[in-house]
Amino acid sequence: MPYRIYELAGEKYFEFFALPYDKHKNPSDVKGVLFDTNRSWNEDSIWSMMDNSRLEAYGDAKRFVHHVHIGDIVFFSHKWCGLIAAAKVKGEVKAPDSETLYRDVEFLTPIPNRNDNTLLAMPFSEVSSKTGKSFFWARTIKVPYLTKSEALELVDELNNYLHST
Repeated sequence: MPYRIYELAGEKYFEFFALPYDKHKNPSDVKGVLFDTNRSWNEDSIWSMMDNSRLEAYGDAKRFVHHVHIGDIVFFSHKWCGLIAAAKVKGEVKAPDSETLYRDVEFLTPIPNRNDNTLLAMPFSEVSSKTGKSFFWARTIKVPYLTKSEALELVDELNNYLHST
């Protein structure tokens, strides 16, 4: 019988399921993930991510880097602003120090520049409107995840939004 092991709110779960009745998404499929830039704790962490083409997490939240995989599409969620960029994960998890984990990414949208006077961002309300989903904004990873097709549609919407403002 097929099974899966997953983590939810820091707890590990083991689940049996019967095919073809199970409607769960395969955890190995490409997904879209809204990922926090850590603005609450370090205003400059965003620039490390943008300048180095990385998805980074720090301290207790660094474990969330393991929740995204090569091929996944990540959306950089910047507190008080919205989505500022999207990228495709292309690298394995790396640890430059004991407090940081990261994965290399390839940007799919314009990369924000610290020298610009205004940081362009798609407001969170617009993200929910475009996706038809309500996200749990208070986490490092904003759940629910998006399917690959939903993520690609949001990349297009984000590109349109960033180019029109």
